[in-house]
Amino acid sequence: MPVSLNSFLQNHKSVYIDTSVFIYFVEKNAGYHKICESIFENIETGAIKASTSTLTLLEVLVKPYKLKRDDLVLSFYSLFSTYPNISWINLTLGISDLAAKLRAEHGLKRLMRYRQHQQSRMVQRGLSVTIEHFKRLKI
Repeated sequence: MPVSLNSFLQNHKSVYIDTSVFIYFVEKNAGYHKICESIFENIETGAIKASTSTLTLLEVLVKPYKLKRDDLVLSFYSLFSTYPNISWINLTLGISDLAAKLRAEHGLKRLMRYRQHQQSRMVQRGLSVTIEHFKRLKI
């Protein structure tokens, strides 16, 4: 049974925000913008704290740079540099080493394995918000 977004956010005062959430919010995705807007309103007011990886910046900027969409690049930078209550998880040597080991052991793609490792740490504490959550949430 789907859980309401408000209920989810009330039960999780700290969340990890995946790349897709930022993309859908900035690009005003028709299917997910309303949910993303609600998440970012909760972050802005301090109702929840959010974290994401510095790798998120790399992931969200590839397509806008490829399409030469400086307007989107600026929108992402504005969001990342001015939005309150978002902390950044830096890529460290330890995380890079673990990602390399996981990739070697399981034949996984490089960026996805690093992202999944970060998310798995957050999910273990019930703190991750990804696109999979959107399929279960009601506004």
